[in-house]
This record gives sequence, structure tokens and C-alpha cells, in this order.
Amino acid sequence: MKESITIKFPISYKFEQFEALQVLNPTLKIKANKRGNQITFYESAFSFDEVSFFHVQLPADFIITEEQFENICDDNKSAKLEFDDHNQLTINMLTTAMIGALTILIGTAIVNWVRAYKKGRAYNESTRYDLYGKDNKLKRRAADISYLSYESAPSTVQTQWKFMQVPPDLAIEIVSANQSLQKEIDKMRNDWIASGSKVGIVVNPHTRQYYVFELGDIGYTPYSFSTTFTHSLFSGLSLNFNELLDEAVEQSK
Repeated sequence: MKESITIKFPISYKFEQFEALQVLNPTLKIKANKRGNQITFYESAFSFDEVSFFHVQLPADFIITEEQFENICDDNKSAKLEFDDHNQLTINMLTTAMIGALTILIGTAIVNWVRAYKKGRAYNESTRYDLYGKDNKLKRRAADISYLSYESAPSTVQTQWKFMQVPPDLAIEIVSANQSLQKEIDKMRNDWIASGSKVGIVVNPHTRQYYVFELGDIGYTPYSFSTTFTHSLFSGLSLNFNELLDEAVEQSK
């Protein structure tokens, strides 16, 4: 059980800016450490074990540039951080061994498919995308697993980007805490699909169900893990979530 999370910020930020965070984030207990330029978030209105991620609203003058965001990520390598133009920092929670194993196994299946068909690249959670929705506001997001085809962005272009500049063709999010299912569904719909991802999958190992989202469709289709995922856009890709979860559970024993 993790009751607190500490994030280190560059020394360019003033300590006074940290003090405004508590008022803006009443569901969290926040303590600033001036010496280390760190902010520690404590459980308050919800338990960290019950969520996959949470948002931190930053003060209006708490600006994070692209370079500063890189520095923050470098200084907090154990945290998967996201940011958007609404001045929100998203902190993703660490996962259990089983969830981590499942994520790797799904990612490996996609990597093997990519190697066989050579039509795009697969990425893990360390890859961040610059997404823009209808409001044209930046959302810097990182999917647990993603795939970007060479049709959407040539290989040489993808390797040049620091942050991916087009949404992935396929975005996959794993529900690490069952209570966060709706948040993951909202994130898939409002961030990935709304910004142009062709297909999104929210995988919930707690109930052995997954949810498929498609560009242009405001809803989603739920499936049992007993139904293997295939899609006409990804010829040859087959994901048997039942088998992958069983293997992840076995590895975690």
C-alpha cells in the first residue's frame, strides 16, 4: 500500500507556487519540501490503491515548458507523468507484479506482430504523444502500449520525434485498479479517440473484460476475455487476453 507519492520539480520553480496547490486540489493532502524542491501527495479523499492515476491542478502561473517537462520526467523516472494545456499534471500509479507482467505480455504480442508485418512501430508507456482535441489544447499522454503505423507517420519521421506528433493507430490502457475502470474509459474516449486514434482498447483483468473504442464512434463495445481481439485495420494481429492474463498470473506467483 502506497500512502504517499513525492515528485521533484526543477529549481526554477518558486516554493511559493507550491503552496497554492492545496487549495486547488482539496481531495489530496499536499506537503512541499523547500530544500529538495519536492511535493509530496498523501492519500486523503481516496486511497492510491484504488486508482490507476490522479490529476493535480496547477496554479495559472505554474507553467511547464517542453524542456521543463522533460526534466521533471527525468527526475522522476519511477512515475509515469502526463501533462496538458489545462495546466493539469497527471500522476499514474505504480502497478502490481501481475499487471506489470500482463502489460509486458500484451506488448510483446504486439511487438512480434510488428516484426512479422513491418507496417509500423510499437511503443511502451515511456513514449509520450502530443494530442490535440476539438479545443486544440495540448494533452501530453502516454498509453501503456501503443502502435503507430508507417502510413500515419513514416519510420524516419517517428524516430526524429521527441514526443510523438500524431496519435497512435492503436492505444491500449490496462486497468491497474478495478475502481478506476470508468476513469480509464473516459481517458480513452476523451484523450486518445477524441484526438484521432483509430482504435483504443481498455483492458480490465479484474473482471476479464475489455472495451474497444473506434474513431468516429462515441460509444464502445465490451467483450469478454474469451473473445480474441482482432481488427480489420490490424491484419494478422490476434490478442487472446485470457491466455495472456493466465500467463501473467503464473509469472507473478
